[in-house]
Parts: sequence; structure tokens; C-alpha cells
Amino acid sequence: MYKTFFKFGTAAVLGLGMIMGVAQAQDPQPGPPAAGRRGGPAMDPEQQVQRMKQQFNLTDDQVSQIRPLLADEQKQSMAVRSDTTMSREDKQAKMQSLRQDSMAKVRAVLTDAQKTQYDEMIAKRQQAMQQRRQQGGDAPAPNQPNPNQ
Repeated sequence: MYKTFFKFGTAAVLGLGMIMGVAQAQDPQPGPPAAGRRGGPAMDPEQQVQRMKQQFNLTDDQVSQIRPLLADEQKQSMAVRSDTTMSREDKQAKMQSLRQDSMAKVRAVLTDAQKTQYDEMIAKRQQAMQQRRQQGGDAPAPNQPNPNQ
């Protein structure tokens, strides 16, 4: 269970830039949960594109290529979330796959310099997620010893 959660958490961190917008990378201060998590409204693809345009200085051509990618990811994600026939683990795996696919497609549109910025943003988010997880006192993985015992 912990491994599945960890995989999902890692995917969530990687997907935050795509799903939640790029603004949080500029302000790593702790605060309330990101939009789209725990009931908050997710940032729509147009808002995501505008934040990416500002942070990465996207050209109009790049914006026109990225916008449909984000819209498609949102559409597919909503379909997965509303699918009552899938288990939670299957949904998590599917969402992770969607995020990774979308991120790869967006990354393909970026210049080398933009890719570097994008990768740095993802790494910062991943690190912030790990720190939050550690501060939250998550239980150890089933195969790892519990230091509290």
C-alpha cells in the first residue's frame, strides 16, 4: 500500500506543474493544499498555459501546441476520476501514466533552455513533496523496519 502511495505521490509531484499550474514553484512556502487536491477546483488548461507562458516565456506557437495537450489530459483525468469500475490503485496508476505522457508531450514542445527550467521546477516540487511527506510522519513501507519500535 505504501509503495503504491509513494508511486502516486511521486507522479502527483511530477504532475503538479501540469495540473496545478507553474506558480507554486515560484513560492515554495508551506500553505493550504494545492488547487485540485482535497476538493479544491483544479486550474483549467488555459490558466495552466498562461502560467507556463509567463514562467517559461513560451512563444505563441508553443502555447497553441501545449493548450490542446493540457486540455486532453484534463479530459482524460476527469474520465478516470469518474470511472466507478476502476479500483483506487488502478486509477492512481492510470493518472500517473496520463501525467507522464502529458509531461513528455509538453516537454517535446519546449526549447532546450525551457526544458532545463521545466526539469528544475519538477525537481523542486518533488523535493517539496518529499519534505511534506516526511513532516507528516507517514508510516514506513511494509518491508522497511519501523524506527519507533
